Amino acid sequence: MLFSTRDRLRGQPGTFEVLECSDCQLARIRPSPTHDATTLNLEWIRDDGPSGMVRRLINSGRRLAAARMARVIWGCARRGTVLDLGGGALLGSALRQRGLAVVAAAPTVRPASSRFSSAGILVVQSRLPDGCFRHGTFDVIVGKHVLEHERDPRIALEAMLEMLDSNGSLVIQVPNANSWQALLLAGAWAGFDIPRHPVSFDDASLERLLESCGLVVASRRTGSVIEAAFCLATSLCPWLDPDLRQIRCVREHRIVQELKDLFYCLIAIALSPLTFLELASDSGPAIVIEARRASHDVPKANLQRSDDEATKPKAAGVPAPEEHGR
Repeated sequence: MLFSTRDRLRGQPGTFEVLECSDCQLARIRPSPTHDATTLNLEWIRDDGPSGMVRRLINSGRRLAAARMARVIWGCARRGTVLDLGGGALLGSALRQRGLAVVAAAPTVRPASSRFSSAGILVVQSRLPDGCFRHGTFDVIVGKHVLEHERDPRIALEAMLEMLDSNGSLVIQVPNANSWQALLLAGAWAGFDIPRHPVSFDDASLERLLESCGLVVASRRTGSVIEAAFCLATSLCPWLDPDLRQIRCVREHRIVQELKDLFYCLIAIALSPLTFLELASDSGPAIVIEARRASHDVPKANLQRSDDEATKPKAAGVPAPEEHGR
């Protein structure tokens, strides 16, 4: 057992153990969580939260992080068709601004935000809509903070590959269990999000999982400084996180809400120098990997290409779901 902890972020009762699997070297929790509304990726909460002055500032930072991720995805796209699993409306809007045709998979337990329709993004109400589209429909499939929510992430990857073009790319982002934040804070680290993450990854375990599905790593990047600073601020002061307060339905006077949001934002800004060092050491709190099928050779230059070296794809029409899709 690595450690035991309680749910610091959303207050679910009980104590949970984190163990390392001897077979796959993934960190797993016991007891294993169930899939329900409380396991939602926070990106879906952020899509339609309150819009106070400080929260607009926080969302501006998140838009910058989404734009950075969109550049990575844009560099992978050839035909310009993208399935977004977990990125939310901010990432989807950033992808649409780059001329990509985007389909977003939204959880069935929440209504899709109006921001999707206003950005021209087709939404499919399904966690992982592997039966909704033809084989090879998408040029790029984005799994942003998706695999750590799956009891068997290999099955989730195989479902993604069914919908991915033979020359397409998977762009995967997961919390890094070998980051400085994870090693220093253990069960208090927001990236573990116990008990909503059945598994946690580091570079080695994620690459091992991808290889077991016939994939090779084409490029590897760290997450953004903004995301890293917010993650550390949430770990240290979860009661100030605007999204967690929204999930817990905390009732606050408008002035109290603005003050808490402001303190949260100031803490994140104060912690930014530490996250700079963390990312510079290649031990940031997020792992972002582009992976392709091993049967297709990955040019060596692609392993270290910059975002500016990519050729802008011509956007295709948004693919329509199959009638038999679930």
